[in-house]
Amino acid sequence: MKKLISIISIFTLSTIALAAPTDYGLTPVTIRQGGNDAVIDSNGSASSIIKDAGGIPAEVDNSTHSMQTIEYSHHEIHAGSHYKAGFMNTDLDTDATVQLLFVTPNTTKWAHWTLTAQATGSAKIEVYEGTSVSANGTAVTRWNRNRNSTNTSTTLVYHTPTVTTSGTKMITKYIGSEGFRSNIGGEHRGDSEFMLLQNTKYLLVLTAISDDIVGSVGGDWYEHTDKD
Repeated sequence: MKKLISIISIFTLSTIALAAPTDYGLTPVTIRQGGNDAVIDSNGSASSIIKDAGGIPAEVDNSTHSMQTIEYSHHEIHAGSHYKAGFMNTDLDTDATVQLLFVTPNTTKWAHWTLTAQATGSAKIEVYEGTSVSANGTAVTRWNRNRNSTNTSTTLVYHTPTVTTSGTKMITKYIGSEGFRSNIGGEHRGDSEFMLLQNTKYLLVLTAISDDIVGSVGGDWYEHTDKD
């Protein structure tokens, strides 16, 4: 009769009591971890510690014993690689527009980007890829969301470009109404993030539908080199 091998991964900072492998006819195994052996012994117990390259251990919440994690985009804020830029026009009459141009560099440090927009009345938001311009326009400040970081974004941002060809339309969204105000934010990253194409221009256009409104449009992004 063949013996079954049980490989058990333990992700905790404390010793966990497990049913003895021999209780199920299984053969105890040795797990190599960080150059040391962690043995699942005859009592079914073992301990394991996860550490980063600097020797800092992973932690659990004392109340729930859940692993302490943050979303990767949040980590990029801490790392000084997360940016925000936008442009506001304080008075938009019907059919007036605000135009913003994002220009990505010809490198593999790609922008993981989400659209942000707000309006005090009805407005339409459009995003185009592969825009052609005769002039980029006026540079817009790109804010590093870690104000202690000296990193600067490789993606450039301009307002009021001179557009020759809009490009391919990627997004059309409507926000606001006479009785209801809404906005587009970067908080729902999982279903709204785009990894922008390198060496490409993106045009954002906010068009007022209501008269005499305040509107703003922009982007929220972090820059990251793909691991593949």
